[in-house]
Amino acid sequence: PDAARAAPLLPGADAWMHRWIGDLQAYPHRCWEQILSRGVAAAIAIERGDVERWPDAKAVVKEALENATVFQSDKGDFGYFADEFDDVDESRPQYALTAYSVRALRLLRGMGYDIPADALRRAEDFLKQHGTALADSKSSVDEAAFVVSGLERADGQVLDALWRQWSIMGLPARIATTRAMLAGEHPQADEAVARLRKATKRRGETLRLQSGEQGGRWMSTDLREQCEFIGLLFQFPE
Repeated sequence: PDAARAAPLLPGADAWMHRWIGDLQAYPHRCWEQILSRGVAAAIAIERGDVERWPDAKAVVKEALENATVFQSDKGDFGYFADEFDDVDESRPQYALTAYSVRALRLLRGMGYDIPADALRRAEDFLKQHGTALADSKSSVDEAAFVVSGLERADGQVLDALWRQWSIMGLPARIATTRAMLAGEHPQADEAVARLRKATKRRGETLRLQSGEQGGRWMSTDLREQCEFIGLLFQFPE
């Protein structure tokens, strides 16, 4: 019998977006980062008119918004699990997760969703309170980078401190610092972008960023950092 093969054709980044939405729809686990990421993906699916593939997308967005306070401590930071703050002495703040949560909630707000405003405010206050102290310590400079990346406009002195310690940062922290520098119109922001460009490696017609690091602590992968850098170039065009 004759055989037939069908293949979907999607332009550019749309192909990646299509798979990303499908992967998050099918993702079985439910820590806070996963609930929130699924909520963002579902909101984007709705915006793209992709609800036939994800019929309960509205419920998934609602789940994320309703659970924000469940995974937030009294101090304002977010944790991966609801019982993470039971032992206060052992609980280490999840700076990268909190910054990610703040950015995701702002994104959903910008898409027209009624987000938990008090949860967002408390998380933003938490980040503002911790940026300076972290940036002044070499042992916590990467954490400081993620803190400031979650602020709409970071303190200039904190950005100065991070810029001075650029050489000891990992790639995820450098990209996070660059985001904050661009948002804060720091005088060295263009140089930070240039350094990231210089760190890319050519693969055919494309340029790629590769850290070669284990980035689980920062929720980081090479693909995530590549997309984050591309996002910066679109959000802050030269």
